[in-house]
Amino acid sequence: MNFLANIFRRKRKTRLETALEHMDGATERFRIAAEMSVQPHARLFWDLAAASVDLRAQVVSDPGCISSLRRIIFFYLPTMSDLCHRWARLSQADPLRPPDETAIADFRGYLELIQAASDACRMRHYDDLHLTMEAFDEQLQRLSV
Repeated sequence: MNFLANIFRRKRKTRLETALEHMDGATERFRIAAEMSVQPHARLFWDLAAASVDLRAQVVSDPGCISSLRRIIFFYLPTMSDLCHRWARLSQADPLRPPDETAIADFRGYLELIQAASDACRMRHYDDLHLTMEAFDEQLQRLSV
């Protein structure tokens, strides 16, 4: 009986696999937002996708940094990519309306934060990751107001 249970048991994803799924999904949403937007905004979304790919590469090279990056990977990155995707969709629906420069500034802030997290992971400075997380918290609090 145990033999059959082992055969049909669904394999649980590892923490790394789950993290990579979240990061890949966010990268894809940034890419779609870029394709839906016009320049110079499309360039910003492409840069966000590239920064996400770089962060993913850092996680793959050092899976131990997932603990320090868990809020970024599992919450902030998906939230940021969803916001960018929704913004691009709304912008595409009303192309005559000028883009909201506040949103663009926030998206640039996202890019800086993702790059800072990637750099901190690359340099193995986990204290910098903590500071980056605090900056993410402040950024999202501004958006929710």
